[in-house]
Amino acid sequence: MRLRNCRAFVVKECRELFASRSFWFLLLMIGPLVGHSFITAVGLYAEASGIGGGPAALPQALTPLDGIFVPTFGAYDLAATLLLPFVFIDNVKAFAYFPYAVAKDVNDFHDGDISIHFKLVAGQLDQCAGILFNLKPNGDYLTVRFNGKEDNVVLWTFNKGKRSFVKKGSENVHLNMNEWHALQISLHGTNLQGSLDGKHLLDYTLAEPVTGKVGVWSKTDSVSYFDDFIATPVGR
Repeated sequence: MRLRNCRAFVVKECRELFASRSFWFLLLMIGPLVGHSFITAVGLYAEASGIGGGPAALPQALTPLDGIFVPTFGAYDLAATLLLPFVFIDNVKAFAYFPYAVAKDVNDFHDGDISIHFKLVAGQLDQCAGILFNLKPNGDYLTVRFNGKEDNVVLWTFNKGKRSFVKKGSENVHLNMNEWHALQISLHGTNLQGSLDGKHLLDYTLAEPVTGKVGVWSKTDSVSYFDDFIATPVGR
C-alpha cells in the first residue's frame, strides 16, 4: 500500500512538473542552444580532423567524444545550470506542499469529536480540505484531509516540517465540486476514527494520545470553503 501511494505521488509530481510553463520554457531555451553547439562542434571537428580536404591538424588527439559530444553537452549543462533553478522556484509549491492551517482557540484538546463542513471550489494542483489536530507549539501536527484530485481521505503527520503519509481511507469517494460535505474525526485515547458525509472510512491507532490545538487545513492552490467547525470534548 505504501509503495502504491509512493508511486502515485511520484506520478502526480512529474505530471505537475511537465505541465508547468517554466519547464517548457527551459526546454525551449535549451533546444536551440544545444542544437547550435552541436552544429558548431561538428564543423570545428571536421576542420580540425582534416575532413573535406582541410589540414589534418589533430588527426590522432581529437576524438568524436572530445570534439563533438563534450562541447554539445557542455552547452546543455550550462543552460540547465542557469535555468533549472527557476523551474524549481516556479514549482516550489508542488515540492514543498505549502500547508495552510488555521488553528482554533481550543487548547489541549484530548478526546472527543471534531467536525467541519467544507466545499471544494477550485484548484489545479490540489483540491484539499481537512481537519488539523494535535498542533504542538513547535508546529508539529496531524491532519485528516479529503483531496478532490485523488478522491480519498488520508491521515498525514507533519513532524519538523516534513509531511509523511500515515494511512488512507478504506475506499475512494468522489465528491462534487461546489457542494457542501461533512468531515468528522473521533479521538478516544490513541484510537482515531474518520468519516466523510457520515460514511466511516478511517481507523487508526496513534502512537500516543493527542493534545494541543485543532483547526482546519488545506494546501497549495486549493480554494476551499469551511463552515460549522465544531470541536466537542468528551463529557460536553
